[in-house]
Amino acid sequence: MKLCSDCAHFRRYIHTPDDGSCTHPSVVWIHPVTGAKRQPSALLQRTSMVSTSCGQEARLWEYDPGSPPEHDEVEDLG
Repeated sequence: MKLCSDCAHFRRYIHTPDDGSCTHPSVVWIHPVTGAKRQPSALLQRTSMVSTSCGQEARLWEYDPGSPPEHDEVEDLG
């Protein structure tokens, strides 16, 4: 399963450790008044039905080398 927490574009929120934001370049937008970069919540990206969002299929997901390997990539040593 491709978890947001294992994605290279996931940034954990400091105040809410169970959630974070998505920093994928295609979903970051510039606030039209302040010019600040805005990053949507990872949960919003994964639950959105919009074709340009990550969605349940994890279309924008990229493996973060610092994360544990995918379950199906781990060899059975037993």
